[in-house]
Amino acid sequence: MDLKDMRLFLAIAEENNLTRAAQKNGYTQSAASHMLRNIETELGFSLFSRSQRGLALTRNGEALLSPIRRTLAAAEYFDQTAASIRGVQTGHIRIGAYLSASVQWLPPALKKFLSDYPDMTVEVLEGCSQEIEGWLENGSIDFGIVGPHPDGKMDWLPLKKEPYLAVCANDSPYAEYERFNLKDLPKVSYIEEKGETDLLRQFQQLGIAPPKPVFTSQNTYSMLAMVSHNLGVCILPELVVRDISKNVVRLPLNPPMERVLGVRIPSAKKASPAASLLITQLQRTVFELEGPLL
Repeated sequence: MDLKDMRLFLAIAEENNLTRAAQKNGYTQSAASHMLRNIETELGFSLFSRSQRGLALTRNGEALLSPIRRTLAAAEYFDQTAASIRGVQTGHIRIGAYLSASVQWLPPALKKFLSDYPDMTVEVLEGCSQEIEGWLENGSIDFGIVGPHPDGKMDWLPLKKEPYLAVCANDSPYAEYERFNLKDLPKVSYIEEKGETDLLRQFQQLGIAPPKPVFTSQNTYSMLAMVSHNLGVCILPELVVRDISKNVVRLPLNPPMERVLGVRIPSAKKASPAASLLITQLQRTVFELEGPLL
């Protein structure tokens, strides 16, 4: 397999669809199908099987996924380094980020970054902490904008500390409170952000049993819509609810809870030139918007 074959393989694995994978790589569907047949013939085994969800990796395809990701990442790193030596800054960067960071921080950071480095391209994947950790583990992204992880296996570059806030409807009885007491959690209809492991860890550290949610969503806008109709109370970071005020009230917590957002990357020293440049710009942007990092 050459690099073109590997890129097509990876696109099919990510899209589960040959037509979309072909478009992503600039091929017609028939050309991509022909390439895939040639790859499988060369290897001597099938890489994908057809299912109701589209093309799915076979066991042999799964075994090749991580080595191919690493090979393509190494090739991208080589191209970026060679371009940097020639005095040209180019490359493709994939970021995993919370929705709040991609809304509040990435637009101004990317505007400046792409103005300075017009030959760069950036892809942003939005997800919860579990998804971003998975993307980091399997090499799908160069770095993530996420909370810290207790395993300490990857480098961590903190960006900003922020408080968690309780959010309730304007006509909720809690709307008149100065603070929301976490001891009241068992009494309320709790709306939970799916996959938010940092909040659950903090509940455990405070000796608070995680409340049983009446509604769970990965989409914070859906959660806030439920809250605005007085269907429950949710706890979200300040960055998430900063620009949300319609029909809801934000309350500090008692006792306080906070999170730190930052850059998680397998190795800051071994980051690609393009990723290093974008991380530097992101740090500058967050400082300009939020003040001191911590």
